Amino acid sequence: MIRSVLEGLAASLACKRITENKINKLKEIIKQSEEAMKCGELEEDAILRREFHQLIVDIVQMEPLKEMILKLRDRCQIFERKLTNKLQEKEAYVEHKEIVKAIVTGNSSKTEQLMREHILNTKKMVSKNL
Repeated sequence: MIRSVLEGLAASLACKRITENKINKLKEIIKQSEEAMKCGELEEDAILRREFHQLIVDIVQMEPLKEMILKLRDRCQIFERKLTNKLQEKEAYVEHKEIVKAIVTGNSSKTEQLMREHILNTKKMVSKNL
């Protein structure tokens, strides 16, 4: 729950601070993620998902927020590795695409909502796999 609030805040703030270069980087990560899924490269896709979230936090450039998110993410990472089901990866991929769309449009409240839902959905998926 706490992680969803913090990452939602980061995504919302990213709307105001994102550059064209960073938008292109997020889109590139999504493209690479799609390719990894098509090839069945689950570990590569997991790395790209983490890179996606990290880039959003880095865009915000708020060290205290970044530190809190990273600490929570580190604690959850062991469990998130259980997200290896192709259907679940596809759901995460679709959610990432929607988050980027919201960021590009500058809709900070929609971006925050999507990110919060995404983190909570991931938690539910991981819980099912435990």
